[in-house]
Amino acid sequence: MINFLKKNDSGSMTLEAALTIPIFLAFVLFLASMIRISVADMALDRAVSETGEAITANAYPVALAKNAAQETMDNYFKENPGQRKFVDGVTEMFTEIMDFLDINITIDDVMGAITGEILTPIVKNRYEEITGGSNLFKPNKFEVDVHYTSGINGAIEITGTAEIKLFVPFIETKVTLKKRTYEGFWSVVS
Repeated sequence: MINFLKKNDSGSMTLEAALTIPIFLAFVLFLASMIRISVADMALDRAVSETGEAITANAYPVALAKNAAQETMDNYFKENPGQRKFVDGVTEMFTEIMDFLDINITIDDVMGAITGEILTPIVKNRYEEITGGSNLFKPNKFEVDVHYTSGINGAIEITGTAEIKLFVPFIETKVTLKKRTYEGFWSVVS
């Protein structure tokens, strides 16, 4: 008779495990996703920053080459003034056509578009090198936007955007990472 008053503990461990294991696994998956996002964020930041630094570090030799080419053209036009008039005429005609068509494009707009197309694969390749080319960090969508300003205070602004899908069960979520660098050109060559 006393035996039926004793507690029966069989199955209590199963009940505790059934309650705690899903919570523990959800925490582990959340933690792994946060680590994955952090690594991808650091890789994107480093790729964008290093690309901006490389461009500005090499701007001085490019400015020297541009100035040498400008000097050569000026010397040529001094020796051949008729050619200068021809180039000025073509420039004026082009400006009139652009005004007539109501197209307002600056050299900065053109340079920004060109550098954006050129820099996207460079930044993406650098991102993949930093992450080791792992599919775990491969973004679904990768874009690079570039704004370029010329002149004595010239600068380049590079914005990298990567869209990463989270590997969380029952949740279809994407995280968009965005990193920006702004590098001034240290070339003060006139």
